[in-house]
Amino acid sequence: MILPLFVTLVGAFSAYFASRPEIAGQPKLWLYLMLPNLPLALLAGLALWRKGCIKERLLPRRGDVFLGVLTAIVVVIATWSGRYLVMPHGSPREAWLGRVYLQLGDPQVLESARWLPIALLLGPMLNEVVWRGWIQERLSDRLGAVRGFFLTSGLYALTALPTALNLADPVVGANVLYPLLAVIGGLVWGYATLLSGRATPAMISHATFVYFTVMQFRPGL
Repeated sequence: MILPLFVTLVGAFSAYFASRPEIAGQPKLWLYLMLPNLPLALLAGLALWRKGCIKERLLPRRGDVFLGVLTAIVVVIATWSGRYLVMPHGSPREAWLGRVYLQLGDPQVLESARWLPIALLLGPMLNEVVWRGWIQERLSDRLGAVRGFFLTSGLYALTALPTALNLADPVVGANVLYPLLAVIGGLVWGYATLLSGRATPAMISHATFVYFTVMQFRPGL
């Protein structure tokens, strides 16, 4: 359990530094989210290669794109539905969404950053190599597939807690939106991995969801 807890801690620190209000809209926000995943993904690849299952876990096969896009749609629908349940129109809790938008930055600035699409696609894919490709596989070997799936999803959700505190609103308190997304996404991407036996569908799904959520489908307040 030391390795999964270490990865959880790294993810929590990454989320903490990326969600500090003083760096809202700055490129370093994306660096804080991406850079910790790069060495972890390299370690994950090395571990899977030594075990002889790197191709099985990370290389795409027929049907992976379909499953990835389908689960991305599921996450979009689930998070949007959750948003309207948690923050009905006119509720003071809509301030949570405003703080998330403020942290991400001006949409026009984001659209003009040529490097950002690469970051939005590569970052989530590296994240899934670590979590669904490595940690879920490791925990499933020790605890069984179902327990490994749920434990990985739970640890993944814990990494969102610093964001909930950093983007809290003084009136309505801790921002539950990012933890809610982490719970939904962790369960959906973990289940896709459980079904397929590979992290590839989760990699496609996570990257698709993040890219279109940040760049294309930002719902208004």
